[in-house]
Amino acid sequence: MILIWKNKGILIPVYVVTTFVSIATLSGVLKRNIGGIFANDYNIQITLGLTFLSSGLWTYLTSEEFVKKDGQKIKVDFENKFFFIQMKVWGYIFLAAGLVFLINGLIVTIE
Repeated sequence: MILIWKNKGILIPVYVVTTFVSIATLSGVLKRNIGGIFANDYNIQITLGLTFLSSGLWTYLTSEEFVKKDGQKIKVDFENKFFFIQMKVWGYIFLAAGLVFLINGLIVTIE
């Protein structure tokens, strides 16, 4: 598989994989050790929704670069892209996908 990125754009799949592994591990630990509401069977879409929401927030917050000059932060205009899409736009895409997955997972789990 070919990945096309520019500057910090390669961090986008790293953010998604890292948050998925973290949330899946946390979900398993809560299910095994705490029980209660976490012991119920729930749809994997809830985990994916939380993954995309957190990675979207992480991507959005790290999409811009600043340098300190004379004690003040100055924004530097770098093109951080992944597959020719700006890093900030990926944050919005992940947030939207996370909401869709989370809502759909909650609906499926409740039914």
